[in-house]
Amino acid sequence: MDRKRIELVDSMQKYLIAHAEDENFTLEEFYSEFGYSRRQADRVFSAVTKMTPNSFLTRLRMTKSASLIAKGKKDILDVALLTHDTHEGYTRAFVKLFHALPSEYKKGNKFIPLFVPYSPLTFQKYLKGELKMNETKTCLCMIAPVEKPKRKLVYIPAKSANDYWSFCEEVGCDWEGLLNSIPSKMCTAAILTLPPALILEGYGSVAAGVEVPADFEGIVPENAFICELPPCTMLEFESEKPNSEEEFFAFLGELFKAVENFDYVSHGFKVADEIAPRFNFGSQNGKAAKLSVPVKKQ
Repeated sequence: MDRKRIELVDSMQKYLIAHAEDENFTLEEFYSEFGYSRRQADRVFSAVTKMTPNSFLTRLRMTKSASLIAKGKKDILDVALLTHDTHEGYTRAFVKLFHALPSEYKKGNKFIPLFVPYSPLTFQKYLKGELKMNETKTCLCMIAPVEKPKRKLVYIPAKSANDYWSFCEEVGCDWEGLLNSIPSKMCTAAILTLPPALILEGYGSVAAGVEVPADFEGIVPENAFICELPPCTMLEFESEKPNSEEEFFAFLGELFKAVENFDYVSHGFKVADEIAPRFNFGSQNGKAAKLSVPVKKQ
C-alpha cells in the first residue's frame, strides 16, 4: 500500500488517540484537522485499518470504560454516564464490542477483547525490514531478580512465529487487549518463549501469554490454554524509556544482547528455561522494553 497513505492514517490514529478522552471532542474537528469530508476520511482510514474513524474512536472509549469497570472504582451506571450514554445503551454497546455484559466483566474472571491500536506505519516498517534490533544504541540496562509465587499462565501458542510481529501476522493482533483485559493479571501480556514441557503438538515455542493468580478459575479464551507455573526467580532486564519507535527497537536489541552476555554464575544464578517461559514485554505507550528470564540460584 502507498507509504504516504499509511503515514497519513498513522497520523489520524495518533490524533484520535490524543483526543479520545476530551469531553467535547467531535469527529467534525477530526475531519477539519485533516481537510477531509466524512466520506473521504472514512474511505482513507478504513482502507488501512479496516474500520472507520468513528468505530476506532468508539473502541478506544469503550476500552477505557472497561478499564474503569475492572478497577471497580465506579459502578456501571456511572461509567455509562461518562460515555454520554444511558445504562441500556451502554450495555448494548459493551455486549456488541466485547461479547459480555458489563456486570459479567465486573466479576473479574472473564477475558474480553480490549482494543489496542497498532501503528500501521510501524507494521509496514517491520514488513520492509526497516525496524532494526541490531542497531547499536547506548542503553542503560537495569537488572533485578523477582521472586514469583506459584501461579497460572494463560497462553496462546503460535505454529511458526518467531517474534512479536510475526506472531501478530500469524495469530492476529487482538491477543494483547484480550490477555490484558483480565483484572487479576499479575503482569502485562507478553510474547513468550516456552519451555519444552509447554510446547504443544503442532505448535512452536513462541506464544503470547499472561500470568494470573494460582486460584484463578476464569474461562480462558477459545484459542488459549492454561497451565500452572511453579514458584521461581525471574531475572528482569529493563531498558531506559525510549524516545521513539526506532530507539525502542534498538534498546530491545541491546536487552537481548544483555540477556545472552550476562554473567549469571558470578551473580549466583544459572538460567533455568525448563521451569518457566521467557517473557518479552515489549513497549506500549512509550514504556521501557523489558525481558524476563527464569533462573535458579546457585
